[in-house]
Amino acid sequence: MTAKNATESIETVRLLSPASAAKYLGVSVYFLRESRRGLTRTPAPRFIRFGRSVRYDIKDLDRWIEENRQDPGFTYTPENN
Repeated sequence: MTAKNATESIETVRLLSPASAAKYLGVSVYFLRESRRGLTRTPAPRFIRFGRSVRYDIKDLDRWIEENRQDPGFTYTPENN
């Protein structure tokens, strides 16, 4: 097995660790941990628990991004200024 085969890129891995998921989402590991506990205003992305280990399915992360997308309530136009 080559080193290239042994280390898959983030795009080919289906289940991500909290650190990798945080990097993928652009949030902190702390935010993910606190949101899993229900201590943030934004609900946590779906996660999988294997004993004490937590993993995130990349498809669930993509779904979470779409579910939390915000449309601006105000669109700037020169007339509004």
